Amino acid sequence: MVLRIGVIGTGAIGRDHVRRINQVLAGARIVALSDVHRPSAEAVKSSIAPDAIVLDTGEELLDSPDVRDPIDVEIFLNCHYGYGIQCEVVSEDGTARLPEPMAIQMRLDAKLQNTILTDWKDRFVSSYDVELQAFINAASSGSATGPRSWEGYVAAITADARVRAQETDGQAVRIELPPRPDLYR
Repeated sequence: MVLRIGVIGTGAIGRDHVRRINQVLAGARIVALSDVHRPSAEAVKSSIAPDAIVLDTGEELLDSPDVRDPIDVEIFLNCHYGYGIQCEVVSEDGTARLPEPMAIQMRLDAKLQNTILTDWKDRFVSSYDVELQAFINAASSGSATGPRSWEGYVAAITADARVRAQETDGQAVRIELPPRPDLYR
């Protein structure tokens, strides 16, 4: 079974997902494209997905009988200085921080500096390939992979507890989860 995928958003990230699905990964193909800037979708069709149809809106793509499988929605606004992801968790016992990508650090002209990646692909493309191929394989067999809605719900409850904790005087706020419904087992 080959998954027929539609992509909403054909900017840099969406374009690269189309390229990888059609040219690198196995078990799926792009059948429909849509972008608020239609010439972008037309360019992706012309260069990477010649068999795809181009639709004017995401709603049309979702309603298209040609698309019966997953939809990839992408948006990225140019940050003009590079592509950086920062994440630091601070607790009363210590901190945890995502590492910076490998780069040579230089001391020059009384400055300590290193380059900043300017393209998300340099940091993530091999991880995206593994994740997307696992998704294609699971969807082709009628199953799913990755986080489920229950995990998203737990993350939301945890975030709410964090906000409540900011309003206390250093008091711990308990994260209380309801029993997991059978639907999420």
